[in-house]
Amino acid sequence: MADGKTLPKSIRASESAIEKFDEIAKGFGSQGQALEALLSAYALYARAEASPGHKASIQAVAVYTSRICELYAEAIKAIEDAKEAERLLAGRQAQAAQAALESLAQERDAALVRAAEAEAAAKGLEEKCAALEAQLSEANEMAALASIAEELKSALSMAQNAKGNKQ
Repeated sequence: MADGKTLPKSIRASESAIEKFDEIAKGFGSQGQALEALLSAYALYARAEASPGHKASIQAVAVYTSRICELYAEAIKAIEDAKEAERLLAGRQAQAAQAALESLAQERDAALVRAAEAEAAAKGLEEKCAALEAQLSEANEMAALASIAEELKSALSMAQNAKGNKQ
């Protein structure tokens, strides 16, 4: 694998060892990456065993390196979680804005209907008012005619009385 190619390889192992490896591999991108991590850990262990005087410092550096990797992975996870939370919040805000827009559109449509109804009612009232004005004008004319008729009647009655008094 010095040339970077990945090759399929079968390994004979107990079922429990294969299950453990599969469980470990789930935390990696692939089984190949999991195997490389295990080989790297073994190489570090072998170096520490080969240098007993530096074994403690090699192990301490390995612990620190592992902790740095864990912290880095946690930071990446926190960033991804924050981005997901932001995406969800933006989605909820967009849904709320869409609902508000739809509600406003419904209110606008209802107001337009009410305005059209009010306009139609106003037109109807104007027509009724015009009809009542015409009736009032006609009634005033009739009243004037009635008044004239009454005056004529009164004048005729006076004329007849005067004629009757002369005779």
